[in-house]
Amino acid sequence: MIHQHIFFFMHSIKDKLQKNKATVTKADKGSSLIIIYRHGYEQKIHNFISNSGAKEVNNNITTRFQKDLRSTINDCTLLIDTEKKGRFINLNPGTPPLRGLVKIHKEGTPIRPVVNLHKRSIVQTSKTAHRHSKNTHPIAQRI
Repeated sequence: MIHQHIFFFMHSIKDKLQKNKATVTKADKGSSLIIIYRHGYEQKIHNFISNSGAKEVNNNITTRFQKDLRSTINDCTLLIDTEKKGRFINLNPGTPPLRGLVKIHKEGTPIRPVVNLHKRSIVQTSKTAHRHSKNTHPIAQRI
């Protein structure tokens, strides 16, 4: 019976957020959640990008990077088994999304940008290379 009430409550919150064009995001520090209008959130992201000196690129560098990564993996036959090469290559590469954590402790509540690279192929490749280098290279064993 309680589960049905929780489901109804969560559904009600979700509906109110959608009707008011709001979203829920995490705060920069602590474990707080922030309810913010989507337009305000998008404006904070836009302000961060324009004030950071970031430059727009016309071509997608992700596909070029993936091509270089694929070539490197194919050349590293000692580090990566032929059967395991597939786990390091992303068949549909894309630029990871940018999220912003609201800095509620700062005036004007700016954002701290967060890019999640955890599931990207470069993270898996670098972890494997690090693990192999620790196990095989005499200098790395002293670290």
